[in-house]
Amino acid sequence: NTMPDDIDEKGEGGKLLPSQANGAGDDEQTDSVKTREDLLREMRELRDENARLRASIKKQESSDRTEFPTGTKRLITALISLTIYNILYFVPGFYERIIAFFILLILAKLAGLPFAPMYIPPERRMQMLVIALTFAPLQMIECLLAYVFIIWYFRDNWFVLTIMLGYGAWIYIDKSPSRGGYKRLKKIFRHLPHYRLVADYYPCRLVRTTPLDPKHNYLFGYHPHGIISVGAQANFGTDSTGFDVKFPGIDLTLMTL
Repeated sequence: NTMPDDIDEKGEGGKLLPSQANGAGDDEQTDSVKTREDLLREMRELRDENARLRASIKKQESSDRTEFPTGTKRLITALISLTIYNILYFVPGFYERIIAFFILLILAKLAGLPFAPMYIPPERRMQMLVIALTFAPLQMIECLLAYVFIIWYFRDNWFVLTIMLGYGAWIYIDKSPSRGGYKRLKKIFRHLPHYRLVADYYPCRLVRTTPLDPKHNYLFGYHPHGIISVGAQANFGTDSTGFDVKFPGIDLTLMTL
């Protein structure tokens, strides 16, 4: 709220404004309320941070930008891949198949079919590998398949079966996730170094606009969460963007509604 120019510190009829009548408590109130200059400074800082993030994203997109193949090219690529498979199936000998495979790849390249670019930097390839291994839906499928495979492979070993079935029962009856999980294990997994590669892949950044007192409890709402809540997972589920450094002393637990 702004005050008219003809009214400085007194209201109509020379009466003191409520802010003046508060007496000694006014100083404490103004200390907790940000002034217009503070808000403008924070807005400028956020604007500059937003500009830096946009420039970083644009630079990353320019390094990854490749010509997306049309529907016709994708169809031709699928047909040629099927043809290559059938040709290699009837080629006798291991080395002969390798030679035929590379010859067919060269012919496909000369025909102008799309291939994965070879100039991707090594750090970008490492980020893509970590994303493929840690992507949330893939992780759930990987864990489920590994669990089923171990039970099937050791189906005659009662010792292993007892451990695996007991582990499955423990997952069902364990109530620690509803109480914040095991803090020591959670801290270890939140700080695994490969999560920083995950954050750098998108990229994800966490911008602090105000400090938080660790003596209080807080509820963060994340909306819209995007695809598979990747931003929430990177910023809050892990420490890949430095949440523990920017908000020290806050024990964070991620959940979905």
